[in-house]
Amino acid sequence: MTLANSGAFRPSTPGAHRARRSRGTYNRGVRVSDEFLLNLAAISATLLGLLVVGVIFYVETGLRRLERNADAVASYIRSAAKLTMALYAATLAVTLSLVAFVLVRSRVVFAVASLAIVLSLTSYSRYAATMARVIGPRAWSLPYAVVLWTSAAVVIAAPWLLGGLRPRREDLTVGVLLILLSGLVSTFSILLSVFDIASFEGRPRTTGQTRSNVRESDP
Repeated sequence: MTLANSGAFRPSTPGAHRARRSRGTYNRGVRVSDEFLLNLAAISATLLGLLVVGVIFYVETGLRRLERNADAVASYIRSAAKLTMALYAATLAVTLSLVAFVLVRSRVVFAVASLAIVLSLTSYSRYAATMARVIGPRAWSLPYAVVLWTSAAVVIAAPWLLGGLRPRREDLTVGVLLILLSGLVSTFSILLSVFDIASFEGRPRTTGQTRSNVRESDP
């Protein structure tokens, strides 16, 4: 029995070529299942919920106790939370669209999510620069803004570079994974910024203010 008769070797036909490409096994070797996408959506939804709880807790406890530059700190925390929520929400929206919608609509959802990320990142960068001026050279806000802009450029460009003008399911999944990674980086930047704010609040105000307080307290 030859290989051709046994079915182990079959010549490729144009129909089989298109079928392999539509199933996601063409030039990739890995299929993205609905279970994987749903698990990814569950992870992003969990992180989004934890972020909301953490921000509310910080607003109720830490933000109200600030004595200096409370407006600048509140604006920065709000913009950073909005950016991080946009990243996690984009991950959730694109993964669910890949499961529920046709591929064309998923591309539209990814494009809209990319636009929302850019708008949120623009607002975050403005307030991050303000925080860097308030806290000083040790602030993590501005370096992370540069990192997030770089990651946003990679996130937005990756599916279109991999799949061209018509990115496939696997290409959009790569973009989704990068968005989720950017959300984790943004969460880490918020955490370090909170420590920077606490350290800034613990510093003495100025030498002049300290001396004036001492003079006022002298009999």
